[in-house]
Amino acid sequence: MANTNDGKSTRRRSGRPAAVAWALAVATGLVMGSFQACSAAAGTGLVTGVVTRGMGPPVLLPGEQPPPPLPVAAVVVRATPVDARLPAASARTDATGRYRLVLQPGAYRLDLDEIPGGGFHKPARDPVLVKAHEEIRHDFRIDSGMR
Repeated sequence: MANTNDGKSTRRRSGRPAAVAWALAVATGLVMGSFQACSAAAGTGLVTGVVTRGMGPPVLLPGEQPPPPLPVAAVVVRATPVDARLPAASARTDATGRYRLVLQPGAYRLDLDEIPGGGFHKPARDPVLVKAHEEIRHDFRIDSGMR
């Protein structure tokens, strides 16, 4: 028996179920990756981008450069068709602030939801036009609002 941090004893299982679970996870990832590749080939478009946060000082002295923006993880990016009220797709940014949306051709409003640590961003004025078999890049910059 193995002793855990909470003082309870547990039985250690053989490595076989873990290996099976790992194999299933890998297979699922391969299938999902294939699905995204196939769906892109089936006439969808791709919207990618990076969400960053500008943490510059309120005042820069002559000759000073603002610090580079930092990536923001765990932000939800939503794509809503211009003629709809509900999002067609959403994606959460990864640790580098990157996101990826596979969408049917059409015009979409892109917006952020659930900004960790708060902040403001300017919603895109114009809708993003997604075309089949094309990739569009749309980056977001979150502003702290501090001046």
